[in-house]
Parts: sequence; structure tokens; C-alpha cells
Amino acid sequence: MNCTSAKASFIRSMLAVEQGGPESAIVLAKQSVRLLRRAWANTEAVLARKKASAGLTDDNESIAEGMSGLSVATDKLSYRPQTQSSPSGIGFWHLVVPLITGLIHLSNLYAHHGLFQETLHYAEQAEEIVKVLNSDTQTAIVAAALGSIWTKAGNLDKGTQFLTEAEKLCKNGFKTKTTVAIASQLGRLHGILGDRKTEVACYELAEHTLKSLTAKLLTYNESPRSSPVDINEIESGVRALAVSKQKAPAGRKPAARKKAPAPRKPVAAAKSQPLPEPPVSEECPQLNSLRAKILWQKAEALLSLKKSKEAQTILEEAGKFSSTQLDAVYQGISEARCLLLRSMEQMVSDPVYSVLQDSTISFPSVLGAKTDKSSNDKNMPRHTSPRKPQAPRVGRPAKGSSSDSIFDKLHRAQEILVETYPVAFLVAPISVMHKITSLLNNVSILLSAAGPIKGKSQPGLASCSIDSARTLAFRRERKVILQEITIPELDDLRWPDHGVLSRRSSLGASLSLCDIPRFQKDYIDIIPKSWTAISIALSENRQELSITKLQAGHSPFVLRLPLGRNNSMDADEEVFGFEQGKSELFDIIESANANSKDGPNRTGREAKIAWWAEREELDARLKDLLENIEKVWLGGFAGIFSQHGRRQDLLARFQKSFESILDKHLPSRRKNKRNSGTRVTLDSRILELFIGLGDATAEDCDFSEPLTDLLYFVVDVLQFHGELNAYAEIEFDSIVVEIHDALRCYHEAAHISSGEEEGKHTILILDKALHIFPWESLPCMEGLAVSRLPSLGCLQDRLIKQQKASAGQEEIEGHYIDPTSGAYILNPGGDLKHTQTTFQQTLESLPSWTGITNRNPSEEEMKNELESKDLFLYFGHGSGGQFIRSKEIRKMEQCAVAILMGCSSGALTDYGEFEPCGTPVHYMHACSPALVATLWDVTDKDIDRFAGKMLEEWGLFEGHEERVSGKGKGRGRKGAGKGKEKERDENTRKISLVEAVARGRDACKLRYLNAAAVCVYGIPVYIKE
Repeated sequence: MNCTSAKASFIRSMLAVEQGGPESAIVLAKQSVRLLRRAWANTEAVLARKKASAGLTDDNESIAEGMSGLSVATDKLSYRPQTQSSPSGIGFWHLVVPLITGLIHLSNLYAHHGLFQETLHYAEQAEEIVKVLNSDTQTAIVAAALGSIWTKAGNLDKGTQFLTEAEKLCKNGFKTKTTVAIASQLGRLHGILGDRKTEVACYELAEHTLKSLTAKLLTYNESPRSSPVDINEIESGVRALAVSKQKAPAGRKPAARKKAPAPRKPVAAAKSQPLPEPPVSEECPQLNSLRAKILWQKAEALLSLKKSKEAQTILEEAGKFSSTQLDAVYQGISEARCLLLRSMEQMVSDPVYSVLQDSTISFPSVLGAKTDKSSNDKNMPRHTSPRKPQAPRVGRPAKGSSSDSIFDKLHRAQEILVETYPVAFLVAPISVMHKITSLLNNVSILLSAAGPIKGKSQPGLASCSIDSARTLAFRRERKVILQEITIPELDDLRWPDHGVLSRRSSLGASLSLCDIPRFQKDYIDIIPKSWTAISIALSENRQELSITKLQAGHSPFVLRLPLGRNNSMDADEEVFGFEQGKSELFDIIESANANSKDGPNRTGREAKIAWWAEREELDARLKDLLENIEKVWLGGFAGIFSQHGRRQDLLARFQKSFESILDKHLPSRRKNKRNSGTRVTLDSRILELFIGLGDATAEDCDFSEPLTDLLYFVVDVLQFHGELNAYAEIEFDSIVVEIHDALRCYHEAAHISSGEEEGKHTILILDKALHIFPWESLPCMEGLAVSRLPSLGCLQDRLIKQQKASAGQEEIEGHYIDPTSGAYILNPGGDLKHTQTTFQQTLESLPSWTGITNRNPSEEEMKNELESKDLFLYFGHGSGGQFIRSKEIRKMEQCAVAILMGCSSGALTDYGEFEPCGTPVHYMHACSPALVATLWDVTDKDIDRFAGKMLEEWGLFEGHEERVSGKGKGRGRKGAGKGKEKERDENTRKISLVEAVARGRDACKLRYLNAAAVCVYGIPVYIKE
């Protein structure tokens, strides 16, 4: 009964995934594994009784002991059962394969949700079983699964290790589906390493092997000439190539062997013609899907080699084998990517749009432009931007390279992606959703540069598509967490029924993310008027940033910034792209962590001086890195992060001056017959980029470089919309001087006519690869109230909850806490004496607070404080995760505002295609309004200075700095508290926790190495009066 119910649950789980119920699939898969474990225990008991009655021992005992350690729970992810010696295990063999299959299926389901820890956990449980079985086939299956997981997670060394092991185990055995999967995964690994030719060879090997498995006429004695591909030749060639930087293990060369094993009915005589389409594949949709997957991967590899025509042919073939909804998603993505590449290949030969790929694009960019092709457009000379040198071109574009043809392909790609999106929302893994939304964003923003062509453009999708995958990832994980809570209530022996999947509601939710008016209403217009949400996304090729500014009452404003757009201005200048910036940051953090751990070991004056010199050098390196990120990546577009209030009257005056300057200097606007057509009017938010550069009245301001960057962008916008100019004929230096004067007039008037606006706040919605960067400490955001969140959906949840709680009672929007409802944990390890001395007296003076000092809290104590209090302070090592399991935090329905002053308490681990993992994610799932934490390791004294300054600025601590300075500790700034009290009396305005964090950074001696590590996840939090 257990085995039958387990099989039924497993099949139902597979159906649930295909029908758009991945969370239900996990519940059913766990039910299946639990039933198999129960059957295993029953078998073990029966064999034990037989052994006892016969007085014998057998090897079943070892495998049974190994099974007893396995669990379907994810709260013990560090547990690994001990391997046993190889048993005979005959009594358990009927359970082994279903159990391994079930665990791998569970692993795949968590991979579907992007959850790395759980994905690895179940695959490693399967590994522990195969270790005691001594079965090459099952070991190869599990090794292939682990190799795929590690490759997707970005650990290529481990991925290579497992895939090499799997390949070695399969080379002397029969060809199976596993052999095909391993060849495919090896191809993917080669592609990541940049070896595209070997990647294609691996896919051809996988394709031929699969054909041999399904061919009706293939026999052992068939002549090699009957095959279109020489299997032995391909295998030898692939195995001779290095898979990674590591040396290939000895014995990789395959032994000579015959052709693949015969299928169901061998044929007496071999034929010397290409294999016909096998009927076996028609009977097995899974084999069809596998073949289609190999063809998609092969097409992707060919696209990387710029072989779009060959890729198109392969995609047409792959379409014949697509049999499921998920297949249709992969087919749509591949076709859209192919169309995008073909369009971009055409752009290179277009005299106007040849610079489009390397140019900054905004949407919206213009208010109105002429749409008909006048004679003026035909007769104007074509010019390209001097920042991207192109081969000289004269005259009309070549036949077949017209802009209409270019954008027709982009329109078709957009249509495919829009049609594919709702299905992908239901059935696709979260990693695939990231790919489809990234593609949709890229295609839509490229289309926006051409304006409304034939009324088919939907560039607004660029603004709402990019965050949909991040929102979906967060909400899928939340559903998994909620369902894990209810699992113990289920009856395992209950026959799994079909249930009613919420397909209609899920589909409606998915469409809302591409329904622009609904997206505006549900996600943007609920943002408080004084707040701004800015989404920053990294393109799939990691060469572009997509920055979207979201404000209530305004449509989204999108910028696409190629990171290398300025490289050609100086051929000798070193390329500074995303990978270079990330590598430098990791090197600084790694060096800083090693340095901080080595500090206590440095004794003596000279050693201490050398230690400080190392840290100051690292601080200077981090400062230079952040300045380069702003200068090279953002350039003149850093103004999008400005919190300068919108002044319509002053903006209209500046726009008039700006238009006059363009009229004076642009050839396209000088009055003559040739230029008498309708002129392009720029969107006002492009002008706000100029204003956002900063206060032009400051004596030390130098906006020459950012203004030049913006002016080239403006000229590109005009050119893409039909207003053409020769760059060599434009006096950019003169324009920069005049625009700087206009900006000075704007800011002088702004200083006179307005005061400081309260509650200004920016929330960064960051891509998973961007969380490691301390964006809040970029020069353009220095001193501003800036926090971050993983998705717009996460922001929406907090806004809805905050609005229900406040009901309009507070003047300033935000979350409010009771200052008497708090708890703290101070120096639980007992080794942070300075921290305890600095804060103990102040913390003990807080009314109605509870606290733990100089001892480890129990999990129940910490959980209770987080659930029952408004504010939780932690001063210790790490995030406090050593005292409470992450699963206990994630399950909370409410959680306090948390301030975790420990090393790397806010760090998120990047797992490649999987979703990032770390303490901030757990607290966001627990609905904590805000979390203050550190992105990397910090030193205790500097972070103590920061914490004291932050909490006093916020209003929680009173007189803390005087108390500390009176003891001769800290920085000793007497009178700081009195000055602050005086300032509050004068301004009588509340300070949010996020703003207090920005002010607290000034207290650190190392402004970047320590202060920049601190960030806030969440929304502004205020203390109630």
C-alpha cells in the first residue's frame, strides 16, 4: 500500500508541475518519499524478524541504517548520513530506484523555485544512498544531477568533477537517457567556459545518442556509414578536450566499442541511408522534449557564434518535437533570441541605427516626433556617434537592411515573448522567468528607440516586465514556506486526488505584470508621494544596466545604460565592466576580512601601525571603486538617483533655456528650408537628469564630463527620431558651458523659493547579482535616505500592511514603532568587551525593554523577542543565526524591526541561476518592516561608533555620545547630543531609521570599508512620539 500510494503521489506531483502547481508538486513529492521511507522501515522490520529467528546476519542492515538517517524536512540541511559498506540489499532493491528518483525529483522541484540549499540537500541525500549501493547506473544519475546543480550555481570546479564522474561511469555501459543528459550538461559547461565549438560537439553527440535510442532500424552490426555522424569520432574529440581549468582525470579516453544497443525490435539487415524519424519517439513525449531541449541548447550555442541562419534552421526542427507547455516556453525564448540577434546584425549596416546597441536609451524619451518619412529624412547626411567609431558609409542602406525590416524582427520577438509569458509564469522554473523578462525588457527598450512604428510597439513592457521575475521568485518561495508549515497535518496514505489548481487566478496575476495600467495601479501608484522606487537590473550578458524610476502618479522612466559605452573615447583606457567591478569588490572584501581577523594577532606599535595602514589602503581602494562605478557605469545619468523635488515652474524655465541652446548650436535646428520640419520635443524627465546632477551653484562643482555624456545621449535621441546631426559640426564644449549657466540659474531660484521637503526616500529594487555592491555609498547618494528590497512585490506587501496599520494617522509615510516595545542581545559570546561597555548602560536604561547580556540566548527566547516586540537589537558576531534557525524566522507571520550589528549580517550569497540566500531574505519573508545589517565583515569599534550615532540620530538613545565620551571611549565628541537636541527643537521633524543610518556612517573612521558595509533592507521606520 505504501509503495502504491508513493507512486501515485509521485505521478501526481509530476502532473502538478506541468499544470502550473509547483508548490503542490513539492507537497506530493515529499509525501511520496515519506511513504517510501515507511515501506523501507517495514521491510527492515520484516528482515530483522527473519534474521532474529534464523540467528543470521546479512548486509541489509547497513543500507537500512543509511536510510534511517534520511529526512524530507529542510530544517536540517547540514545533516549528512554516514556512508556504509557495500551491501547486497536484495530486500530493499525494489525501493532503491523509486527512492532515488523521488529525491532527485524533489531536488528538481526546489530548483524550479530557485532555492539552492534545498535543491542541493535532496540531491546529496540521493548521493548518500547510491554510495552504499555500488550501482554505476544510479551513481551516474545522481552525479549528473549534482554536476548540473553546481554548474547552475556557478561552481564550475565542482560541476566539472561530478559530470566527469558521471561520464566515466556511463562510458562502458549501455546508452541511456542519462548518457544523453550528461553529454548535454557537459556541453552547457563548455559554453559557460567559452568553448563554443566543443559545446556544439557535445550537443551533436547527445543528439545522435538520443536518435540511436529511438531508431527502429539501428542494430549492433550496423555500418558506421549509415549514421550521418560518426559517434566514435565525436566522442573521442570531445573527451580529448579539457572541460575546465582542472586537469582531466586519467582514463577519460573511451574504450573502443560497438554501436549503440539495439532498440525494441532489431532488424536483420542494416541500411546505408539516413535514419528515418523513429516511431518510438512519437510514443514517448519525454524523449521528444529531451530532443527539443538539446536542439535549443545547440541553437543557443550557434547564436553565440553569430550563426543565426543555422540556429534558425535548428529551431524550426526543434519546434516539431515540442510537446508540453514548458517546451513551448523554451521554444518561444529561443525564437525571440534568434530574432533579436538577426535584428542586431542588421543594425550594424544601418547608417542611423548602427550605434543603437552601444547607446543609452530611455523610455519615454520624446513627447512627439514626426512619424512620416519626409524628403528631409532622405536627403540628410547620415552620421554616427564619435564615441563608437564605425566604418565610413555613404548613401542609402543596402537592400534588406532598412529600419522597418530591423524593427519588424523586434516586433515579432516581442509578440512571441508576450504570448509565451503567461504560460511561463505558470510552468517555467524561476531561472527561465529571469531570462524571458530580461529578453522582453531588452527587446522593448530597443523598440522604444524607434518610436511608434506601425502602432505595434509596446515599449512600456520594459518597465513592468523586468521586476516580474523577482516578484514571482519571492512569492513562490513564500508559498513553499507556508506549505511546509501545513505538511504535518496531511494524511500520507490519502490517495492523491487531482485537486483544483488555481490556474485562473495565477494566470490573472501573471497577466497583471504585463498589463501596464494594472501594473501602474497595483505597484506604482501605492508608493507614497515623497518616496521613489528605483529598479536596477543587470542584463543577461552582464554588459548593460536597466534602471527604472517609479513614482506615484507618473509613468515609469526607463534607462538602458551599456556599461562600456564610453570605452572607445580612450582606446588606451582599461575596460571597466561589471565583471571587473565585481572582481575588485570581492578582492577588497576578502582582503578586509582577512585583515580584520588578523588584527588581534598584531602586537606591538609597529605591527598596529602596519595593520591600520593596510585597512586605510583598502578603504581608499573601495572609495576609488565606488567613484569608478558612478563615473563609468552611470556617468551623466547618476542624476536619476537625485531626491531633488520636482518644480514644474522652474523646470519649464530650464526647458525653455535648454531648447534655445539646442536651437543655437544644432545644425538640424538652424533655420533654413531643409530643416523646416517638425522638431522633436524631449520628455521632461530627460531634463530632470540634468537637474539631478547636483547643485550647480556650488563653487567646487564640475559637471563637464556628465553634461557631455548627457548631451551625446540627447543628440542620439534626436537622431533615432529623425532629427539628424553631424557630431563633428556640434560645438559640445560651448553647449556644456551654456547649459551649466542655465542649471546655475535653476538652482539659485530653487534655493530661494523652497524649503526642505520631509520624508524624501529612495528604495532600490536590486537584481540578485547587484546586492553585493554598496550602492547607497555612491557619491551621488551620499547622505541620502536610501534602502533596498529584493522585489517590487516585497515593497507592495509592506506598503499595504503599513497603510492598514497607520490608516492615515501619521503625517509622514512609513512604519511606526513603540519605543518601549524592544529587546536586545548584547555580547552573547562574551568576547566583545568594548561593545558591552559602550552600550550596556544605555540599553539597560531603556524603559520596558528586555535584554540578554553576556550569554547565549535560546532559540525560543530569540524567536519570542522577534515575534512579540517592535524593535530588536543584536550586538554580537554574525547575524545571530547561530542561535535561531533560518526556518524559524521564515515561518513568522510578523517580525520586529531588526538591527543586527555583526559581521556580514546582511550578506547575500550568490548562487548563479538560483536565487540569493541569506539573513535578509529570511527577515523579508517574516515581514520585518526593516533590517539594518552589514554586507561584509567590519571591525567592532568602528561599527560601535556607527551604531551609537545611528540610534541617537534616530531618537532611541538620548545622551549616548556624552555618556560614552565622558568615559573616555569612542570619538569623544562632547556636546553632540545637545546640538542634536537643539536641532530637533528648531526643525521639529522626525528622522527615519534609514536617514539615521545615512547620518551614522559619518561616525566611522573608515568611511568606506566599515561605514559603506551597512545597509537597510525595507522601508522607512519612525519612532512614535
